[in-house]
Amino acid sequence: MKRIKQTRTRRIRRARALGAVLLTTLLAACGISQFDGTRPDNPQTRNTQSMSQGLNQNPSSSEQNYQSVRRDLLITQPLAAMPGKTSNDTIASWGMPARQSTERIENPHTRGQQDQWIELEYPGVRMGYYHNAVTNQEILSYLKIDDRSHELRQELKVGDSFDSFRTALGSLQPIGNDEFTACDSWGRGDCLKLRVADEKVVQLEQIKMVD
Repeated sequence: MKRIKQTRTRRIRRARALGAVLLTTLLAACGISQFDGTRPDNPQTRNTQSMSQGLNQNPSSSEQNYQSVRRDLLITQPLAAMPGKTSNDTIASWGMPARQSTERIENPHTRGQQDQWIELEYPGVRMGYYHNAVTNQEILSYLKIDDRSHELRQELKVGDSFDSFRTALGSLQPIGNDEFTACDSWGRGDCLKLRVADEKVVQLEQIKMVD
């Protein structure tokens, strides 16, 4: 019995060794490294490596893109917790507003079509929704924030220094006494208006283009 076990053990070892040799031969024939499972001559691998090297060579470009996106998000979606897409969504998540009003307005493109302008007012925040009567769709097109209780993106708040907003938004366009605007770089016409007093931002108004 002992000899039979020794014989079986030697056969298993020889089979494993032969299998390893065959596997290494097959991988080498396919141009695949046994250690990392990649083809050295694979164009996709080379492209991935080139992209990685390109990113490493241009860290400033990636950082600029990142900061540009952060700036645009602060302009287009300034609140860290944005209201709902519709007035009903906002009421469902924020609760009943302190004040609510609805006004009929004529559609700028279709004569005779009466759309709606819906305003909701909560402590420190006022928002306006444009409701299209034909499509039954709404868009949040106006937002005013004048209270520190509402956190903005980039950990900003109304009442923070004007310099902190300039750091986040970059160059600002003066439009009057102590008022400045910053518009998105995507070209959609979304803008953020800042009102400044004593070197602090005391009010934000976000305006979206409705076409």
